[in-house]
Amino acid sequence: MAEPKVFTATYTAHIAAPIEDVYAFLADVTRTPTWREHMDEVSWIDPGETFRVVTSFGPWRKVEMRGEVTASEPSGRFAYRITEGPLKAHNEYVLEPEDEGTKLTMTGGAGMGGLLMRVVGPIVAKAYTRTTRKEVARLSELLEAARS
Repeated sequence: MAEPKVFTATYTAHIAAPIEDVYAFLADVTRTPTWREHMDEVSWIDPGETFRVVTSFGPWRKVEMRGEVTASEPSGRFAYRITEGPLKAHNEYVLEPEDEGTKLTMTGGAGMGGLLMRVVGPIVAKAYTRTTRKEVARLSELLEAARS
């Protein structure tokens, strides 16, 4: 079976919190639903390694997927990929010191096999970028509020 067609997008933002706070928040995938729009529930299967995601896949349906952590470096990098479910996806977060906070570079992508992704892929990629901007702003708000 052919690999699914995947789109990839990169988004960079400044977060007014130290790297260790941003990393700790991202690496606890169970917190993901507090800042990612379509993730309804995330729970560890094997803490720090594999996890289960329940997501809103369109307004009419919830889908369960499974993922695995592919990089966990407290000095500034966290990554994972979705390995089971209708959507294959990956996200990588690279953290660097910047001014009084952290520069977050998030690269992510997703794909499905077949004609569907060829047709809707460009639309999904634009929506992903737009949604990611809002989600990273929410992540920043949460981290800044925690420091107050």
